[in-house]
Amino acid sequence: MTSRCRSAILALCTFALMPAALAAASPPLVPSYREPAAAAAVGVVRGKVVVATTKAPIANAQVAIGIRSAITNDAGTFSITNIPAGNYTLQVRRIGYAPYSLAITVTDGQTTELAVELTARVMSLDQIVVTGTAGAARRREIGNSISQ
Repeated sequence: MTSRCRSAILALCTFALMPAALAAASPPLVPSYREPAAAAAVGVVRGKVVVATTKAPIANAQVAIGIRSAITNDAGTFSITNIPAGNYTLQVRRIGYAPYSLAITVTDGQTTELAVELTARVMSLDQIVVTGTAGAARRREIGNSISQ
């Protein structure tokens, strides 16, 4: 018998015996039963943000509960999902309005509906004083740009 013939017979025997060896070494293909994982206790908070005096919706207000947040749409509505059940402080902010805070409770599998009314608040900014010196100046002598 030649070495080529021996190699061919050895290869055939290996391939013929491989499925049986794999079946003996691997576990059965029947899936094992596992208890379903407990669903996380989460809830939803949704609502509408409006102006306190006119009840007009406020767009682009930031609504935050812990590390989760949302921005109100043009209709002033928001929705924050998958909030773990528990007690939180809802915070709403928008430029031109006083910040709003409310203690809320998120219940497992429930939707908490809120109506938030913001009051307008004028913000005072520091004064800016601009000074200059009278007289002509050449462009080369001044370090910053001059537009005419």
